[in-house]
Amino acid sequence: MNLPNKLTVARIVCVPIFVILYVSDMFIAACAVFVIAAFTDFLDGQIARKHGLVTNFGKIMDPLADKILVYSAFCLMVADATLPAWTLIVILLREFTVSGMRTVAAAEGIVIAAGASGKAKTILQMIAVPLLIIRSLNPVVDKAGYIIFWASLAMTVYSGAEYVIKNIGIFSLNESSGTGSGETKKAGVPSRAGALRGENLAAEIAQKVIERLKEHKISLAAAESMTGGMFAKEITDRPGVSAFFDRSCVTYSDEAKMKDLGVLESTLAEFGAISAQCAGEMAEGLHERTGCELCISVTGNAGPDPAEGKEVGEYYIGIWYAGTLKIRRHVMSSGDRSQIRKDACNKMFEAIYDILFQ
Repeated sequence: MNLPNKLTVARIVCVPIFVILYVSDMFIAACAVFVIAAFTDFLDGQIARKHGLVTNFGKIMDPLADKILVYSAFCLMVADATLPAWTLIVILLREFTVSGMRTVAAAEGIVIAAGASGKAKTILQMIAVPLLIIRSLNPVVDKAGYIIFWASLAMTVYSGAEYVIKNIGIFSLNESSGTGSGETKKAGVPSRAGALRGENLAAEIAQKVIERLKEHKISLAAAESMTGGMFAKEITDRPGVSAFFDRSCVTYSDEAKMKDLGVLESTLAEFGAISAQCAGEMAEGLHERTGCELCISVTGNAGPDPAEGKEVGEYYIGIWYAGTLKIRRHVMSSGDRSQIRKDACNKMFEAIYDILFQ
């Protein structure tokens, strides 16, 4: 077990210690344990990404450890009447709703990136909890703790509503795919695109996408990293695309992603360039700079070696359309560098197809 995973386990181990100290009215000690545990959340992620130590264990257990820590604190505060019970119900309802929608999205090969409001909610909760633990020490601390908690609750409701509104379309996608699309899903082809058949499926999908964009005059822009302009070439190889195709930005380096697309340096430091978060910011930044109705991005690892703790063939596609950002994660487990890049290009067309023909 590597160091980041040990820190994650340590955070979980801290929970029963924190609970025992809290129920024993040792609030200062309980606050100290909570703060230390919360700091390990920041530390393990930084170490894992910086040194390429990202693991499947960490991806699953790290967010789970956070929830166990924070929600244990809220349960204790409801039990001693520090907080009203209905606030915990609201928090858990939001959590179950978001987790359920992410599960549905994952079944369709879609990764939905955490939004800024969700991150703000988590930060406010992490600040509110220690202040509420030691609220009896000082009236100012007591007041500040409650103000920040109510702000976190408001952000909980807002981020949950925003999440549902932006991603409600995944349910229609799931319903249309049915239960008999196993072959399509194994091939990594989204359900609607997978419904097409022909001697050249990829070319057929691309042609239908181009025809639909042209017919409805939907402006399109792309931000390419690992494909290095392949998507733009596929588009511009066909006549008449100037009616809708605006541009493709090849942002291969981290510096280009930050300068040309507004990807945050903190995002690259925390999650890396090969991440759902980076793909999402690339697509959003492209929309902000071009005003195009549909913006698509791709970033990943075409090989030949693992990078940023990500396996060869792992890549992310971000799609911004009609005010909604969606991210798809794909892994091509076999193939050389050129085949992986071609696969990513094809999946970009498939992602657009699913949006335009839903």
